[in-house]
Amino acid sequence: TEVDELALAASLSGTDRAESLGERLAESVRELRVLAERDREMCSRLERGFASAPLIVIPQLSAGAHDLAGLAGVAAHLVEPAGFQASSGERRA
Repeated sequence: TEVDELALAASLSGTDRAESLGERLAESVRELRVLAERDREMCSRLERGFASAPLIVIPQLSAGAHDLAGLAGVAAHLVEPAGFQASSGERRA
């Protein structure tokens, strides 16, 4: 979801400690946006460079993949849904 850094900082205002927390949280949001943009650019470069291979994007999992449930979460992203192409997300004929 889209986060408005100024609204976030303002919602936490009131004390110096809260303002500091709001500023740090807003900075974290900005940093995560930069990282997300870099990831999108890198995926685009990989897709262009390896056009013949399917690109499968696996999101960062909150629980990780250190147990069977986590591995099942990764597998759910690796197995292409019926009727879809992995690299483009378009329906097959």
